[in-house]
Amino acid sequence: RIDAFTTPALLNELRDVLSRRKFRLNAEQIDAIMELLRESLTCVSPLQAVSGVVDDPDDDRVLEAAIASDSRLIVSGDNHLLQLAKWRSIRILSPADFVATCLAP
Repeated sequence: RIDAFTTPALLNELRDVLSRRKFRLNAEQIDAIMELLRESLTCVSPLQAVSGVVDDPDDDRVLEAAIASDSRLIVSGDNHLLQLAKWRSIRILSPADFVATCLAP
């Protein structure tokens, strides 16, 4: 069973990223993506701030979401997070490693 979590801060950051010209998405497309994510993910509110990613403190929001959701695993393509490999007791895997490790028959 896979449960996926996010936070309001992470959703706001994603909206900002999707608004970049390089993605060529209009407002309706962005709204549709955001609605799909809100329907598919459980939104949690972190209660504690952390400092775990020295090179990119914005990535700490992902760690905060993992704590708030009591997650055992973070799946990310972000190099700063992947360099940690494990943070506290939370494993951090790339999407490819997640599929190979956790979803392989």
